[in-house]
Amino acid sequence: MQDLVFHNFIGDGTYGFVVTAFRGEQEVAVKFIFKDKIPATAWMHDADLGAVPSEIFFLKNLRHPNLIKFLGCYSDAQYMMLVTELHGTSWDAANPELQGRYLEGLRPIPRAQRVGDEGKGDLNTLASLNAAQRERLRPRVSCDLFECIDAHEYFPERIVRHIFKQIVDVVGYLHSQGVVHRDLKDENITIDANYTVKLIDFGSAAFIPKASQQWFDRFLGTMDFAAPEIVEGFRYRGPEVEIWALGVLLYILVFRQVPFKSQDEIPRATPNLPAGLAEWYAGTHDLYDLIKWTLAPNKDDRPSIQQVKQHRWMSLTS
Repeated sequence: MQDLVFHNFIGDGTYGFVVTAFRGEQEVAVKFIFKDKIPATAWMHDADLGAVPSEIFFLKNLRHPNLIKFLGCYSDAQYMMLVTELHGTSWDAANPELQGRYLEGLRPIPRAQRVGDEGKGDLNTLASLNAAQRERLRPRVSCDLFECIDAHEYFPERIVRHIFKQIVDVVGYLHSQGVVHRDLKDENITIDANYTVKLIDFGSAAFIPKASQQWFDRFLGTMDFAAPEIVEGFRYRGPEVEIWALGVLLYILVFRQVPFKSQDEIPRATPNLPAGLAEWYAGTHDLYDLIKWTLAPNKDDRPSIQQVKQHRWMSLTS
């Protein structure tokens, strides 16, 4: 760990916190995972590393252009430390990386509060701060898709398709490897100024169960992205609920809001598809068809990931 110079906090959660660091000239992300908070079932054996949290196992062994890149891991008495590439653009109109570029739909937003050197320091200093202090040290606007959407008044149809196709591709890769992410949402997708996305946070990832008796009975994601079978308390296999989550993501990319106003609406409601989109999007009919198909209340009526890839709207060029 001597090769890492810790910099600033990105954020924290129940199981740990994330900081930026420099490894030589490269800025990276380091996720500190509290060992004593990792469930016994979330440890896996890696041929090179031995016993590691499942998040480290999956990121080390999976490779895809739209998957955050594993760079290494460390361990001490308290933490498992996951080192990954640091990807994404701070979605602040004052960010020099965005200035001078034409990004259609980007709206002016206030400069995010910046911090000085008080956010830098050694590991002991950083780890001793409480959650409120860490939040104050957050160095920049988040680089995730949630913030990117918020920074835009709208996305042109070609950008929606470009972003969505990348997400579909990486989810399809995971499914082909027998893996489900189990927490697909805009905040778990980083995105840069070229609208290149990377899927992050594999803390809930798991292998797809082979038998129905092994289907998942717990949902560890965000309820805005939960499929009807999850809301109603049924066991689930995984891929079908991720198709639903893709539908929610597509809806949000287009309409900048979630498709259902409350959790109670999810099992029975048809997503509201506002009129007037045809003025902006040439492929409106096909887009609506894909949204409705992925958000089918019955899991058996949803497309497979391959059918999503082959849907007519995905191949349009406008």
